[in-house]
Amino acid sequence: MTPDKNASTPLLSVVLCTHCPDPRLLRITLEALKNQTIDLDRVQVVLVDNASEPPVEIPEDLREALNPELVLEPQTGHMIARLAGIRAARSDLIVFVDDDNELAEDYLEESLRIAEEFPEIGAFGGISEGVFDFRVPSWKRAFLPYIAVRHYGDKVITSSEQKWGKWDPIGAGMVVRRAVAEHYLEFIEKKQIAVHLGRRGGQLMSGDDTLLCRCANLAGFACSYQPSLKLRHYIDKKRLSAGYLKRLLDGHGRTYVRLERLFGRPVAPMAPGVRRMWLFRRLLFRFATARRAGPIIWRWDRGFVAECDEPSPFELPRNETPVAATESRSVSSGNQTTANAATATQATSGQAAIRTTET
Repeated sequence: MTPDKNASTPLLSVVLCTHCPDPRLLRITLEALKNQTIDLDRVQVVLVDNASEPPVEIPEDLREALNPELVLEPQTGHMIARLAGIRAARSDLIVFVDDDNELAEDYLEESLRIAEEFPEIGAFGGISEGVFDFRVPSWKRAFLPYIAVRHYGDKVITSSEQKWGKWDPIGAGMVVRRAVAEHYLEFIEKKQIAVHLGRRGGQLMSGDDTLLCRCANLAGFACSYQPSLKLRHYIDKKRLSAGYLKRLLDGHGRTYVRLERLFGRPVAPMAPGVRRMWLFRRLLFRFATARRAGPIIWRWDRGFVAECDEPSPFELPRNETPVAATESRSVSSGNQTTANAATATQATSGQAAIRTTET
């Protein structure tokens, strides 16, 4: 007889958010969860289908092994899907997994060990190894951290500093305590403009991971890089195309401004003449320091300036539906229920100021 997972609080909850996934990669992700060394009867798997067309179908063998709870989130947006997953999670430890990740077999077991051994850490992650079915040109390797590929060595890095650093986990494989997740929910309910961070439709914004890390700090916890946690991240060739990278860097520049304003640090627009001169000087600097990659990295500066010129977005657009009012549907075991002025000088190092990943 299969144990009832709902009979007791799970040891941890895995939240997997997906939007129109590649079935092959989704299967790899789910099989990695199936092969975990931890007792799966004590693991809650929450799969958030974020308006996929066609709807996500879980293979029968994996559905039987994982007993996933399917949450249907009709409003697109990575952050919105993550919020739905957090609301559905029942454990005190939440692991976020993307639909192109392959966790090492001991990932969940290691996550529990770290959480128990270091109660002061509220958000943590580890090594994300890129998997490519194509050759990555040497000049494009500088962009790998922007697409959630990272390896900072074999030493643990932990800090409570409320700024981005190597200690901040990326979204792929991020582990957070429930107290952190609840602080995240409360923060967004108070400042709903935050839903404009992160991927949404064709927009390549970011910052939702950074916000979660800062919520860990605000809740009294440190963030940490834990190299014993390892995953493989499958990268599609288009993510390293010049066009995609330009849009991605532009989004990161815009995100920097949005995060600053979100935390009450005003970012004033530049005068037209100053803006043109600053952008020209930044282009020369990017080319001198990054050569062939420079013009693409310069798109960060363009995005920064463009967002500075936008009105301070502390109010939702009139046609925007507040996240608190959206409804997700949770489907489990066949039953459907209702789930509840930064200065120009600051901007020169802006890429390091926000979470430079794509989740």
